[in-house]
Amino acid sequence: SILSTQTFGPKIMTGARVARLLTVLQEVTKNISGNAIVSHRLNIYQRLLGQAKTTFISQANLWIEHLIFALLHHLKDTRSKAIAFGLQVATEAGPNPTLSKHIQDLFDRPLEHGRKLVSEVRERMTRMMATVDSGEHVPQIWSVIILLLRNKRWNLEKWDHFKEWVLVVQKCFNCSEPVIKAQAIV
Repeated sequence: SILSTQTFGPKIMTGARVARLLTVLQEVTKNISGNAIVSHRLNIYQRLLGQAKTTFISQANLWIEHLIFALLHHLKDTRSKAIAFGLQVATEAGPNPTLSKHIQDLFDRPLEHGRKLVSEVRERMTRMMATVDSGEHVPQIWSVIILLLRNKRWNLEKWDHFKEWVLVVQKCFNCSEPVIKAQAIV
């Protein structure tokens, strides 16, 4: 809680300390449980992005998975906070090869039965469209992930999972809920 509100100067928040803090935050849910920890971790990430952007982005392997799973969280407030943070990262980092590579690697992670994580994320987003409460976030989550996948050296259409990923937003446009359709258009 202190880390999410305190602003430390550059002499205190060195690159090594940011990396160490991100490493500790990666394992914090093993020792502390509850929904609030996910939200607090996002607050700390947001603070670190503002204080040590270069180091934070270069250490994306330590936090990108938490962002993706926070985007799919069952609590609306946590999803909203993750969407806002994801948009902030995408805006401040721009088309970034480090972020793009880490998301591609994360999505290519194998699961059981020969599936990959990208299929699981896509299916969860599809299930989220079934309710208005979670469905309104699906186009925003989709957009955040696309923004983070951008890379000046790599064309998004060449991504192995591009067609599968486009199906999510296509289903969103074809859904029967007008609220979700309106959100998708925005």
